[in-house]
Amino acid sequence: MNRRFLSLLIALILVFALAMPAFADEDITAPNGYSYSYFVPKYDFLLNDPDVHRYENVWDFAFVLSDDEEAKLQERAEADKSERGVNTYFLTYNDACGTNETTFSDDFYDYYITKLDFDHEVDGVLYVVDFDNRQLYIDTSGSYSGKLTESEAYELLDGTCDKATSGDYYGFFTSTDDVTLKKLFPTVKEKIIPSTTSLIASTIVAALVVIILLVNHNKANKAPLAQTYQKVFNVKNRNAVFMGHREEVIHDFYKQESSSGGGGHSSGGGGSHGGGGHGF
Repeated sequence: MNRRFLSLLIALILVFALAMPAFADEDITAPNGYSYSYFVPKYDFLLNDPDVHRYENVWDFAFVLSDDEEAKLQERAEADKSERGVNTYFLTYNDACGTNETTFSDDFYDYYITKLDFDHEVDGVLYVVDFDNRQLYIDTSGSYSGKLTESEAYELLDGTCDKATSGDYYGFFTSTDDVTLKKLFPTVKEKIIPSTTSLIASTIVAALVVIILLVNHNKANKAPLAQTYQKVFNVKNRNAVFMGHREEVIHDFYKQESSSGGGGHSSGGGGSHGGGGHGF
């Protein structure tokens, strides 16, 4: 009886042992076959540590934030959601598992933030401090992926990277969140009502422009040559300017405007992402 029971117990243990790799593989593979196995074991373990993962929007794997700073960042994320309708997240880590900051940030967002729900992208912004590659990163996801180009992200981070360089990572996160959301999701007040200083500055600049135009106009002895307009508008046919044939002018104008649109890319797991980084 004991032998039969022992044999049954061993058989059950073998069944579960063989089944576990299959379950694990399912948990770390996207529907398109992309595998997240390179970082899942390490970070799954850390996420189960209550000292690391206290909050839903803050992951301090590098242990550079105090308990109070983590709590304040979580409050900020909740305020971003309630006031602007934006999901914001904060991440630090010191091991990118052999990848760069773009790949790791995209994969972390797709796997952990969306919680393996690859049929529904979570729109949001992830702020990253990558100590392995010494990079700061803004990762926009979902419908926000095309809102921030690499050059725009670099410019935003260029104004806040000094905080990270000096070791003030909480200050880096808060200042970067401020400038990023004001650019991407401005409130009505930020969008419509300029400050008194900007109004005064705009008035002075407008006055100077008018004065310069008047002076140049009075100095002119004759009307500008057709070549002048051709050069400005990059038009080969002078009749396009003077005879009402505006197609070349209009085409050239829209061609130039369209070249400065937003950017974005797809992660290995199929998620849509945008943004960019800056060294520190």
